[in-house]
Amino acid sequence: MAAAYTRAPALSRYIALAFARYIAVVLLGLLAILQIMDVIGESNRILSVAGASEADLWRYVQLRLPILISQFLPFAVLLATLITCGTLAVSSQVVIMRSSGLSPHQVLLPMLVIAGLCASFHLIWNETVTVHPAARLAAWQATGYGANPSAPVPQAPETWTSTGDTIIRARPTLAENGVALEDVAIFSHVHNGGLDTVTFAARGFLSPDGRGALEEVRTIDIVSRDVRTAVRMDWQPQVTPAHFFVQTVNPDKMALLDLAAAARVRAGVGRDARALQSELYHKLARPLASLLMPLLGTIVAVGLARTGSVLARASIGLALGFAYFIADNAIMAMGRSGSIPPQIAAWMAVLIFFVIGEAILFRTEH
Repeated sequence: MAAAYTRAPALSRYIALAFARYIAVVLLGLLAILQIMDVIGESNRILSVAGASEADLWRYVQLRLPILISQFLPFAVLLATLITCGTLAVSSQVVIMRSSGLSPHQVLLPMLVIAGLCASFHLIWNETVTVHPAARLAAWQATGYGANPSAPVPQAPETWTSTGDTIIRARPTLAENGVALEDVAIFSHVHNGGLDTVTFAARGFLSPDGRGALEEVRTIDIVSRDVRTAVRMDWQPQVTPAHFFVQTVNPDKMALLDLAAAARVRAGVGRDARALQSELYHKLARPLASLLMPLLGTIVAVGLARTGSVLARASIGLALGFAYFIADNAIMAMGRSGSIPPQIAAWMAVLIFFVIGEAILFRTEH
């Protein structure tokens, strides 16, 4: 392999530069179309706010564009692969390369190098750029694009947690020395699973050490149907503020290290952390989609013998690319639900389609 590329270094540079050029053109085209459609869809809501102007539309574009780049970079690499391989196949350049002694893997290598750079860029972009605009955009949208700027952005509209035979529902917000709770409901069960008492409170507070108080309390004894009320009562639920906020994590708005810390917190308080762990591993596996796309799309240029025209092989490559995205989402859904281990959920789609791509190349080469 090294000897073949020593004889034809210009050829590998030609393929790499053509592939990089097509990636840039396709990505810019996708971003232009998607961003225009997105702005048109949101412009009425943005401009309907009193005092809004075109500057708010540009602000929306600035916040939305990094997210679109992150979402559609692998798809741009797939389309660029199909265009590059189709161009090489139609102009018979692949036949010339194979006649000069280059194997399908050697033809693919320059594209894999560029795709690897795209995957590295994708990971760095997600961790350093995308998370901050995503959080700012969500906060802006939560206020109706500024229509109600004083409205707080709720971290947990309604959160459920449990300890022993007690289930707690509340609306938590961060306070100076703990967590402030509103609309509190406490369901206490007996050992056979039936309800024992239900306690409602208008407000509550919980300190970091698990001590707190409830206000405007009403307790209902399910068995005796006795109702007791209190203006204020002490409360020690054997949970901490972390129990209420471990459910509010949005992986798309968190960097890798922050997400890892959130997963450790959730596991540390005895909660199921498999969904966050799946998202954590997927943050590492997702950029590899860009590296995988040339492997799936190279069937256009070096497809199996008698597999039809270039257009038919391009359709197969496009179908394989879409199948990867569908399979990845389906497997990740199982990982979030805890049906399969987090590591398998994050990496299974990449491994399956890597084997498929390599099987196609191996069959072609031999």
